[in-house]
Amino acid sequence: MRLILLFISAVLLMVGCAQADAAPDTTPDTTRYTCELFRGSISDYFDGILTEAEFREEMKDVYDAAAGASPEVGEAARSMLAAATRNQGDPRRIPSSDRSFQGVIWRDFLAMSNEMTESCAAEGY
Repeated sequence: MRLILLFISAVLLMVGCAQADAAPDTTPDTTRYTCELFRGSISDYFDGILTEAEFREEMKDVYDAAAGASPEVGEAARSMLAAATRNQGDPRRIPSSDRSFQGVIWRDFLAMSNEMTESCAAEGY
């Protein structure tokens, strides 16, 4: 009898440890928050409320928030951050036709912004 109880306890312990090691669950609330933060940041930048540096920081916040969001939104947030921070600090390396704001390549940024918008829409946000 003790052997059976010991075996059952060991199995339960292993199952509990396996669940603790599993990747954290994504939540609809986190996905919604990430999408709302993204939209607010874009809106604030184009309304002239955020400077370029503040906008980059906002994109970092969106990326951080996306850690618990759906995988699609998380990947789009990573791409957005990369587009917002690419080549920052030396706009001379970018042809003026490709520049929107200092250091950000407009066509890349627009593509990643569309990807993020589509990912959020696919999740219902």
